[in-house]
Amino acid sequence: MLTAWRAGIPVIAWDGRTPRDPGFVQQLRQKQAEPSGNLARLREAVTELRLDAHTIGSAEGEHHLGQHVVLVWDDPTRPVEPLGRMTGPDDGVGGR
Repeated sequence: MLTAWRAGIPVIAWDGRTPRDPGFVQQLRQKQAEPSGNLARLREAVTELRLDAHTIGSAEGEHHLGQHVVLVWDDPTRPVEPLGRMTGPDDGVGGR
């Protein structure tokens, strides 16, 4: 993940299961169902996967991708924090 951040990649999705499912990317693409690369749709797809995982039985839900998909989304509108103590989203630069 650190390599992705250093490269300036604003969105990272990964499978938190061990071992990782080799079909992870395909499953995520199927749920996204939009080949346009619309990143807003990716966020919606992850939300839908998580909701799907909670609506099915506990035994099956434990193995459902929605229980394990992780999406990190870097907000491009959030100002970069100055050097020093890091703040939370309510304490950010300019008291946002």
